[in-house]
Amino acid sequence: MGCFTIYCPISGLPLNFSYDKGNENDVKYDHLNNANVVLPDGTITEIGYHDSYGRIETDDEIFSCNEEYTEYRYGIAISNSVYKLLLLHPKFIDFINKKKNLYDYINNKKKNLNDYIKNNTPFKEYYGAQCACLENIKPKDIPYYVDPFLEEKIEEPLLGRTLIRGTRKINGNKNKIHLTELIDKYLDFIPETNDVKLSDEQIDFEKLNIK
Repeated sequence: MGCFTIYCPISGLPLNFSYDKGNENDVKYDHLNNANVVLPDGTITEIGYHDSYGRIETDDEIFSCNEEYTEYRYGIAISNSVYKLLLLHPKFIDFINKKKNLYDYINNKKKNLNDYIKNNTPFKEYYGAQCACLENIKPKDIPYYVDPFLEEKIEEPLLGRTLIRGTRKINGNKNKIHLTELIDKYLDFIPETNDVKLSDEQIDFEKLNIK
């Protein structure tokens, strides 16, 4: 089996992504190489990366996201950025408290999620491609690949230049709005259990082993 990309079933984001070094691309796009694994009991692992063969490697363990590798614990890989946004969503509290199981939810909604991603998101042209790389993304879709937690505007030469301001700049705001709307759609059937929306400051990402 050759190298391939796997995709977050909630968002459609690739879980490994190639780009040229320079232009602060690590700051903008390296989040696409970070993933967490949702295990059958609903536990979500620490951050890891896809090895291009269907396995997610964390500091402590290797997980299989491909049923071919039976020697590893099996799970569903999701984008680390999506996981961080899920933690900020008030309806996700039941998953954190293990009252609901995210693994079961993703499996039960898999067809709906795939259909929605393929038909209604900026990733529809790229979802499922064997390799995901920046050079293949159309300029209009690039904002949806930027780290949603990037607040500073950084130059992106692939977006072109303006006569007055020169090279166009980009941050993660557009992507954060888009991903949050996706998460709203996927969690909209869950009754509210906490009407207080947590902020980035209220969640200790470092303690949860999340970058």
